[in-house]
Amino acid sequence: MRCDIYNSLSQKGVRLYIREGAKPQDLVPQVEYEKIGPLESREELKSVPFSIGEPLMGVSVENIISNVERHGYYIHKFEVKVEARVSEAGAALGAGLLLASLGGGPIGAIIGATVGFLLANSSKEKNSNDS
Repeated sequence: MRCDIYNSLSQKGVRLYIREGAKPQDLVPQVEYEKIGPLESREELKSVPFSIGEPLMGVSVENIISNVERHGYYIHKFEVKVEARVSEAGAALGAGLLLASLGGGPIGAIIGATVGFLLANSSKEKNSNDS
């Protein structure tokens, strides 16, 4: 099966999958169409092939295919979470290099590395206590 994919411009993380070549306003009920808001269509998201059993991150290909076959469209809502992790060694190295490059010399690099290490470690402890 091939689908065209549209991204909602007003709702972050909402995608509309429709039968290849169809117009969204012809397939999606008016209430749903108004809920997802204006849509963005990009050339690389036209005529995308889908096959049962094909892995796809964050969405079930089986859901896409069954809904598009049954209704002509499928609306998928997703959320992307990014977790930043700071390593103590990376923070120490970065702070040491920064202080050395600002004219701190070898002693400044050591002080910067120590401060960077302590800050990263403190941040990790705070995050683990918040969980």
